[in-house]
Amino acid sequence: MANKTLFKSLIGKLVPATNAINEERAAAYALDRRYRIGDAVKMVFEVMAKCSCEATATWLRTLTDLVAKTVSHAKAQSTQRGS
Repeated sequence: MANKTLFKSLIGKLVPATNAINEERAAAYALDRRYRIGDAVKMVFEVMAKCSCEATATWLRTLTDLVAKTVSHAKAQSTQRGS
């Protein structure tokens, strides 16, 4: 069995503290927001790869509509702030 206290003072100074808990209830590091969004998009595309072409096309149309609405809303907000 390893001695857990042997290098504790050195490792504690070098390794940042964990700030999240993973699926197995173990200490982990939380991902930055931009990585979480990327992981979510990747997961969606992996699921959609297993769907039919028609379902994928419908989903992509819905996604592009949502992105378009988000962009127009952001433009409207920036225009209101600039006035």
